[in-house]
Amino acid sequence: IGDRNKFYAPHGRFYLLREEQVFVGVGALQRIDAMTAEIQRMFVQPPSRGRGAARLLVDRLLDDARAMGCDEVRLESLKSLAAAHALYRSVGFVEVLPHDDNRMRHYQDEAALDAYRDSAVFMVLCLRRGRHERAGPDEPGVVRTGSGRGARERRGADGPAG
Repeated sequence: IGDRNKFYAPHGRFYLLREEQVFVGVGALQRIDAMTAEIQRMFVQPPSRGRGAARLLVDRLLDDARAMGCDEVRLESLKSLAAAHALYRSVGFVEVLPHDDNRMRHYQDEAALDAYRDSAVFMVLCLRRGRHERAGPDEPGVVRTGSGRGARERRGADGPAG
């Protein structure tokens, strides 16, 4: 998270989702090359699931990928996360074969990498073909929904918190 070339503008984005005064989710986008970005670190705490928090994050990350000029967004997700896959499919992602330049190869030996590929789902969204509507207000980095106890806010970061 401290690597400014990974998740922060202009190379990527990093968001925390907050309900009331508690952080309940995270989502990050990293530029892979001039035309491709990858969603990473998408997670919402179980008590906050099913209320649109993950949708808020994925919508913003896809909007950001478009604003960065990307034509394609990809992601990797463990096979056990079926609800996440349904969310990704609902915005246009499709399953593909494992990416040849999978970033895990930098961290694992070949045997472990094969096991990882077997445990993961690889997905891609072509932004030129898919339609994806902007969610939330135009204020960069902040999205609020609802009021009172059920209110949600998503705050983006232009750099590491300090």
